[in-house]
Amino acid sequence: MTEWLTARDVASLVGCHYITVARALESGELHGHQRHRGGRWRIHPDAPDVWVQGGDSAAPCGCSNVVPFRRPKGTAA
Repeated sequence: MTEWLTARDVASLVGCHYITVARALESGELHGHQRHRGGRWRIHPDAPDVWVQGGDSAAPCGCSNVVPFRRPKGTAA
């Protein structure tokens, strides 16, 4: 079983601030998973290297149809 990384783990691996990683995750630039909105991010261990090189960071975990979460209109944040 693969040991998934947190945003702080990824930040220390690539040499940036964890907020930079969190923003990349929220924008979809870096692929990761959350159990629920606002929960902790989990990132496949191979995704940070692909992200830094500018590739598709969803490929290492095997996700094909990734759809970003969109809150329905008229609901509170």
